[in-house]
Amino acid sequence: MSKTDMIILKRQQLYDEIWKISAAGVAKKYNLNYGKLLISLKEANIPYPPSGYWTRLNCGKDVSNDVIALPDSDIEDVNLYPEGFSFRKKKKKNNAKEMQENVESDTESELATEASAERLAEVSKQQENEVKSDPLDEESVPDTILSFLPKEERSEVIGVLRTIEIKKNARFHSKVISYKQSVKEWKKQERERHSYSYGGRRNYGQNANDVPPFINDISSEGLERVYRILDALFKAVEQLGGEVYDNLVMRIREDSVHIKFAEGQDKIPHALSRQEARLLVEYNDAKKQGRYASRPQIKKYDYVYNGKLRIIFSDGKYIRDSSQVNIEEKLDEILIRLYENSEENRIAREKREEAHRQYLEEQRRKEEIQQRYEKEVDNTVALVNQAKDYEIACQIRNYIFALCKEGELTEEKSKWIEWARKKADWYDPTVAREDEYLGKRKYSLAEEEKELAKKRRSGWKL
Repeated sequence: MSKTDMIILKRQQLYDEIWKISAAGVAKKYNLNYGKLLISLKEANIPYPPSGYWTRLNCGKDVSNDVIALPDSDIEDVNLYPEGFSFRKKKKKNNAKEMQENVESDTESELATEASAERLAEVSKQQENEVKSDPLDEESVPDTILSFLPKEERSEVIGVLRTIEIKKNARFHSKVISYKQSVKEWKKQERERHSYSYGGRRNYGQNANDVPPFINDISSEGLERVYRILDALFKAVEQLGGEVYDNLVMRIREDSVHIKFAEGQDKIPHALSRQEARLLVEYNDAKKQGRYASRPQIKKYDYVYNGKLRIIFSDGKYIRDSSQVNIEEKLDEILIRLYENSEENRIAREKREEAHRQYLEEQRRKEEIQQRYEKEVDNTVALVNQAKDYEIACQIRNYIFALCKEGELTEEKSKWIEWARKKADWYDPTVAREDEYLGKRKYSLAEEEKELAKKRRSGWKL
């Protein structure tokens, strides 16, 4: 392979693209051999992002300290090796002179000297280390990524992050199939609604709850991409023990998360339809003839979908297509963000639950205080009522004592005193004597509730 078969880029351009889409992205863009690209970068003294740079960048971290400026160099053009190029190791020459001539010749053609082979081995080792320190490798993932997960669960999630991808020929997840069918049915009903409207028939309205998600924010072509993205995410979530609901909401760990899709739009001058052009001509003719006419309301601009998707999370943050990378290639970032949303929702839920628990505890405490107060009131009133009964008992006994001092006790008077003492004991809560006719006195009740009254006779005839 000669130099004419190689790809040549300006050193500054190569540096810019390496830091914009990564070395792997440049290799994919120009169909280059990744290992030999790293050799070319080293020989041209072009720095490339360190391990973990893209993960930190995609997670919104400050990576300004990681950026390495392009050093000065006399090199302007960099030769790059396409995929499929292989180094050929030359046979050893018999003398130093022949070996030197061979080295010079190979340097101009294919870089196949022993030194090149050693450099390739060095870069291969470096490439192997870079693969091992891939941002999605558990040991190289920054501690700040998914740090809220237990160690075993974090390892499991990182394992899925490494394998999540769009599988074009795979059968869609059942929820995606249902969603796709609902979109189809809605579009059919939409056509029928327009047909009814133009035909002068009744235009049946649509229930907002029946409108499939994202249908009004994405083109038909964009929906095809959404189906594949949701399919990969749903399968990954369920693989990790989560759940997907009919409304496309996902349960990750113990909390639900939801996403929205939207497609960018370009503002372009409005192209007149035939009907609009006819109305405009009729308006202009009427004005020329001096007749009154109202100017037709024709919009100046149209907004057309441009194919650039973005996925929006519940906190308003989003991941979108860039000029180099589509969101289909950012599924790992999306899944990480979903887990972060789930953690944010968990924290918010636990705060709500704690606030509700404190509210219930406060209500319980207030209720307990209220009950204690009411019980205290009841006990105090009962005490007062009992004291009043005791006071009556004491008054009766004092009265009996006074009667005993006056004159001789006759048999009849003695019987009455005995009867009166029993009534005093009946009034006295400390004795609580049960009366043959009056029964037990309810000392705690109010006086009006204990007032003695004759029972009305019923059913008696004179």
